Amino acid sequence: MYKIAKYDKEIDDLADLEKLADKAYKKNEEFFGQNAKSFEIKFFYTRKSFNESLNQNNTPDWKVGVDKNRQVLIFSPNVFESVSSHSKSEFQGVLAHEIAHIFKDDLFKFVNPVWLSEGISGYVSDQYKGVTSYRFTDFKSLHTRDSWNKNPNYSQSYLFTAFLVKKFGKEKMIELVELIGREDSYEDFLINFKKIFKKSFDEVVEGWKKSQPVLRFVYSYS
Repeated sequence: MYKIAKYDKEIDDLADLEKLADKAYKKNEEFFGQNAKSFEIKFFYTRKSFNESLNQNNTPDWKVGVDKNRQVLIFSPNVFESVSSHSKSEFQGVLAHEIAHIFKDDLFKFVNPVWLSEGISGYVSDQYKGVTSYRFTDFKSLHTRDSWNKNPNYSQSYLFTAFLVKKFGKEKMIELVELIGREDSYEDFLINFKKIFKKSFDEVVEGWKKSQPVLRFVYSYS
């Protein structure tokens, strides 16, 4: 379970924060079918204090939450809009997304592919459910953390992960993440993907593209 380890009682009510956290936690519990080991949630109120917690001088205005050392570090819903490019309505999805990373790390050993980790978190949180356009990035460029950081694509990761769950079922997705190693190469991932889905990764990606006629593959910020 979780503990709220940091918040400003002059700005937030603890009971209100716990309601939001409970909702996000239960969303993950329902998807993963298990509880997570204990972790903390810390709320921040200024970009400066958030940066300091990450040992960074500058974080982009879209960055509002991270998971680090069994902690979810996230801006308070009461300052969400004033410190970022996000609306307050997006808070719940971001919190569920970051908690999903905690669950994933507890239950599965994989780090690569990063797009799959982000895609599962996006699927659990429903953050990108209404997306209608996005830029397409070669999945090989989204495989490792270094390559992901150069060109993150959350929308694509969510949409393809959602497609896999819908087409093949959540159980097959779980089989895949249980099979792949912690830092498998892209080539190793392709082999393991075919073992589970009985089709090549490229074939499934092309099928996904063809099944999404209303989505526009454009170059834009995701």
